[in-house]
Amino acid sequence: MDVAAQFTQCLEALASEPIDRLVVDLSGLDFIESCGLGGLVSAFVRCRRRNSQLRLVAPRPPIYDILRLTRLSEILPISDCVDSALRESD
Repeated sequence: MDVAAQFTQCLEALASEPIDRLVVDLSGLDFIESCGLGGLVSAFVRCRRRNSQLRLVAPRPPIYDILRLTRLSEILPISDCVDSALRESD
C-alpha cells in the first residue's frame, strides 16, 4: 500500500471514531498529491457527519499554496499550532 493510501485509510479510521476533534499536523509534510487531498476531504466529511471537527495544523508554504489553490483552505480550518487547533472552535 502506498503512503497516500495509508494516510487516507488512517484518517478515515480516526474520523470514524467517537471524537470531538481530529487534528492533523501537516508541519512535517513536504508534498501532497490528489490522493492525500482526497483523504483530507473524506476525513472532513466523516467528521462533519459525526458532529466533530477536523483541523489542519501548520502546513508548510507549498502545502498551504495547494490548499489555497484547490480552495480547500476555505472549508478545512487551519491553525498555526496543535495547541491552537485544540482550543479553537469552528
